[in-house]
Amino acid sequence: MAKGLIILGVFFILSWCWIAYEIWTAPLMPDDFELKDEDIWPLDERPIDEPEYDAAIDRHKPEEWDEDHALDMVLNDMVSDLSPRDISKIVEESEKESHPNKELKEAVEDFKEDLK
Repeated sequence: MAKGLIILGVFFILSWCWIAYEIWTAPLMPDDFELKDEDIWPLDERPIDEPEYDAAIDRHKPEEWDEDHALDMVLNDMVSDLSPRDISKIVEESEKESHPNKELKEAVEDFKEDLK
């Protein structure tokens, strides 16, 4: 039994020595790798570079994405589908005063106790 453990230990140590040697002697590449896009990407998978705006060719500068405006458009579209009755019902419900229920109060108290 002890002989088997010794053999296993020697094998383990030799394995890690060999791995360390391979890492130490591995060839290194320069930081820029001297690679071009043609070397990395096949023709059908190459990223497409968008042309820059050229005032001599294009009459109008391309519009940039306005996230706030897009959100406003979506929300306006959602509200346009509501009827006046739906809107008045939403307003009535939002104006009602709501009180936290018993479970919520207990959860708050438990959380406060956990913080202490």
